[in-house]
Amino acid sequence: GPYDVNYCVRRKDGKRMWVRAAARFRRDEQGIARSCMGVFVDIDDAVKNQARQQQALEQALERADRANKVKTDFLHRMSHDMRTPLSSILGLLQICERNSDNEVLLCESHEKIRTAARHLLSLIDDTLQASKLGEGKLELVCEPVDLARLQTDVADIMQLPAANAGVSMEDHQKKESIAHRYVLGSELYLRQIFLNIYSNCIKYNRRGGKVITHMVSSKQPDGKILVSWEIADTGIGTSQEFLKHVFEPFSREENAGNGVGGTGLGMPIVKQLIELMGGSIKVSSKLNVGSTFVISHPVRAGRAAAEGRASGKRAEH
Repeated sequence: GPYDVNYCVRRKDGKRMWVRAAARFRRDEQGIARSCMGVFVDIDDAVKNQARQQQALEQALERADRANKVKTDFLHRMSHDMRTPLSSILGLLQICERNSDNEVLLCESHEKIRTAARHLLSLIDDTLQASKLGEGKLELVCEPVDLARLQTDVADIMQLPAANAGVSMEDHQKKESIAHRYVLGSELYLRQIFLNIYSNCIKYNRRGGKVITHMVSSKQPDGKILVSWEIADTGIGTSQEFLKHVFEPFSREENAGNGVGGTGLGMPIVKQLIELMGGSIKVSSKLNVGSTFVISHPVRAGRAAAEGRASGKRAEH
């Protein structure tokens, strides 16, 4: 019959290559093969390209399967995380209905309801913002930022959550010693970046633990100012394996040990916001020792906020 085979051969120089061997036989009246004519065709590039395409397809399918699994896990986790505060709110409302004449209990229940509602709102906000970042719809403005005031605002917001968790906040940067206090940047998103990181440091900390902040700034050759923050906690830390995925959406380390809830979007949002503003973030961690986040953000020098508002100028990044 016809002969048409692909196989690998070794060349004289020792290298291997793929060839296609094809032959046709000429037979006599009795059907006996008397001669044949054949060809060898170099198909090495075609075979290797096909192998690469096959490998790329398999990798794409693997990524798709992994993405589907991540999304499925996220939906399960999100439904669970949303169910918890919703169940709490419903339960507290029933308590309020049954004890409408107990003002002390009503006040306590209302405060708990408010806390649960805020947590639920934060879950939804994280999801919506991650969606905007993914679609490139988030716009940043460049405005005067007072770094000293920014630190104070963030510290004031995080004071109660830190106290409730038994964690102390330490800022090793004095207001009067900030070399470049006024810069141009996005105060809203800088604040959100720090709130997300501090929330993470508090959630994965232990009672009696600390969150320590250092800030340095230096003038760069291009005239910009490089502001760097180092935020370290004394919490439970994370494994080196999970550290590779800490900035991936919906990722949360299993068996973290403290039952912390959340969407797994806080750190990815932080990374995307920082990179959107031209900065970078690095994280290091050690189990049962803690984690350290280092943020580097190049900015332009600015004036006091009052002067900046008087000028009435706002520029987009």
